[in-house]
Amino acid sequence: MFSQTSIKVFSIIALCFVFTEAIPRLAKWRRCRCIELQDRLPLASKISNIKIFFKHAHCQNFEIIAKLKNGRRVCLNPSADEARNMIASMRKKRKV
Repeated sequence: MFSQTSIKVFSIIALCFVFTEAIPRLAKWRRCRCIELQDRLPLASKISNIKIFFKHAHCQNFEIIAKLKNGRRVCLNPSADEARNMIASMRKKRKV
């Protein structure tokens, strides 16, 4: 049979593994997604997807993330003209 000490040590090791797996997942949602903002998209870039994230409890910024066809993700400055034009064209397409 196992002694109480070995069971405690095993339990502590198991809890350490559980917490080391859970912490990165929790931290992912507790911050803003965009660190660096760009006013313009790179030249000759083709957009495959655009995601818009509104302000929430863990991030007070309005964020626009454009995924390009080459797999790169670019965070656009929401107050830049290019981002505003994209949002306006998306609204027009949605109304039609």
